[in-house]
Amino acid sequence: MGELKARVTYTEFLEWLEFLRWDEDRQTKIDVYLAQIAAEVRRGHVMEPKKVKVQDFLLLPREEAPKNNIERSKQTWAACLKINLN
Repeated sequence: MGELKARVTYTEFLEWLEFLRWDEDRQTKIDVYLAQIAAEVRRGHVMEPKKVKVQDFLLLPREEAPKNNIERSKQTWAACLKINLN
């Protein structure tokens, strides 16, 4: 933990967390390809295959965390890293 603290500033750490959150939420080509495969498989098992849409198999991005959760998370990390936010 000390080595990480010496190499990365708290602000940079928060930016990496935000990037990882964004990266996790974005749709990639592979997500769309897998959704297409799942839709085709499903179409083979239903009475009305034209009603099955690829969109139904795409994962939705998770909702934004409420502000108080973000602030609580910052406080927790700051306490763990012994950083004064004030």
